Amino acid sequence: MNVLAPSYRVKAAKPETALLVGAYVTVLVVSVVYIGMIFRSAHLIGQHDPSIDTFLYAQTHTYVALVEIVLWTTIATAAIRFKTYASHIRHSKDGSALNLIADAMLISFIYAILSCVASTCKTQFEGTPYLAVATTIANLLPLAVFLLLSMLLFIGSFRLSRLVSGGRAFQQHYQRLVVLSCTLFACLVFPYGEYFYRVAPKLVDDDGLRHFALLPSTLVAVYLVPFAVVWLLGLLACLHLAKYAFLVPGKIYKPIFYNLYVGILVSYVSTYLIQLFYVSNLHSNRFGVGLVIIVGLIALLIAGYGVIYRGA
Repeated sequence: MNVLAPSYRVKAAKPETALLVGAYVTVLVVSVVYIGMIFRSAHLIGQHDPSIDTFLYAQTHTYVALVEIVLWTTIATAAIRFKTYASHIRHSKDGSALNLIADAMLISFIYAILSCVASTCKTQFEGTPYLAVATTIANLLPLAVFLLLSMLLFIGSFRLSRLVSGGRAFQQHYQRLVVLSCTLFACLVFPYGEYFYRVAPKLVDDDGLRHFALLPSTLVAVYLVPFAVVWLLGLLACLHLAKYAFLVPGKIYKPIFYNLYVGILVSYVSTYLIQLFYVSNLHSNRFGVGLVIIVGLIALLIAGYGVIYRGA
């Protein structure tokens, strides 16, 4: 039995190693293309708006891109490690739920790349008749991926929460926590929505192009409401995971799920703050407050996935 054990561990490690190598190669290829697009964007911007310092634009956006590349690598490592663990127990009740959460984390790797490169991809169509279409895709495609992963995360966490049950006092306390959290969510989202509706037509990116190509009324249905759903699903998923972490027995599971829901909560809060950054219309194409804020928010996302990785 002892002779066979090392053999099993080597076999189990092979899929994880292959996935990690594939993810790192993907990050490398996308990074090279991304940085190349940044410099091409600077060239295009200089042709259409000579008032923009194109060298400074390329320099600052490259700095941001390097931080984003660290984010992609962190997400890939955390997600693959978690998926590897979940795959080993996929036939159990908690394992099937964990696999949905792990799939959501893998999809978050795709979302992170799309959300970072979308705006730069859109700039490549400056001066062409396809700019409006490219702008709309750059806004909605990452959001669609974010919505998908949030649904998987919610379903997986909901299934986990149904596997444990506390006493009557705990259930009452948990229900009050859910109501309080949803009330706080409404207090944050509704003012954001009202402000978003007013400023959306005036939002301009660092490249001097409009951030949105759709009318504000249309954006409410196809952009604002889905983002609100995403944040709500993320909040409820964190509450379900916190409940499971509190009630599940075992010295291993408790810290795993504590790290998981804390990391996910930090990540979702970061996406909310990033949206606030966008509607503030602060620019990051020069050294200043805007650049510091966006780098800080990306660093917060890295910290969130770092916590998840620690648990995995």
